[in-house]
Amino acid sequence: MAIYKWPRESIKEGEQIIINILWSGDPSVRMLVTVSWDKVCKPEEEGSLGILSLKYINMALMMKMGWGFLTSQELWVDIFRAKFTKKNGETINYFKPSSIWNGLKGTIKTVEINSRWLIGNGRNTDFCGDYWGVDYSMMEAVSVDPK
Repeated sequence: MAIYKWPRESIKEGEQIIINILWSGDPSVRMLVTVSWDKVCKPEEEGSLGILSLKYINMALMMKMGWGFLTSQELWVDIFRAKFTKKNGETINYFKPSSIWNGLKGTIKTVEINSRWLIGNGRNTDFCGDYWGVDYSMMEAVSVDPK
């Protein structure tokens, strides 16, 4: 679930198995359900069972991988960036054969759109020395090479 975006039908089938186990105790036995799945998936504080939807679990795990693609320095990220980004850093728009990339590229856009920097209280923030979305600090950008 953390690597591939699951098809809707697979999620639906998986949730049906969970529902069957919940109401009948047997994954293959369907029973008449009187509570909607959306209500079952609400938090326990709201009087529900607090079961997580497979759709949202898959989405959260994919977004974690998308965040890793955008921020991590691990080897898998270097490989994916080399294969799926242009020289200017933008992700490619065209098709490249990969079972993982198709789900990940949509997730990356969602993560980018919904990500923000939190500065905090400012005590540990170095305005000139920290990197602000680029690979160099403001101090490095304005420093003159003495050569």
